[in-house]
Amino acid sequence: MLANISRPCLVVIDEKRGRRIAASVYGLPVKGTAGLFVEAHRRGLLDDVRETLLGLKRDGYFLADGVISSWIPLGQARSNTAFCKPVSGCA
Repeated sequence: MLANISRPCLVVIDEKRGRRIAASVYGLPVKGTAGLFVEAHRRGLLDDVRETLLGLKRDGYFLADGVISSWIPLGQARSNTAFCKPVSGCA
């Protein structure tokens, strides 16, 4: 598996099962699209996580309501890093 050979800073996978396998079987750091937006907000690159996620959903991108509701409260405060821990070796 290329990801295992090159040891990426982060693997972006939206599928819950895929994230679980990548993390538990291969030990890879994973994040989904919602997590990327929350991280961008935390770094000051995105103003409104809620509107971005809801816009994706309106445009046909599948996002479970539970995913949106679990990320929005954390993404609104830039200082909260509960789900936005930096991965070692990544900028």
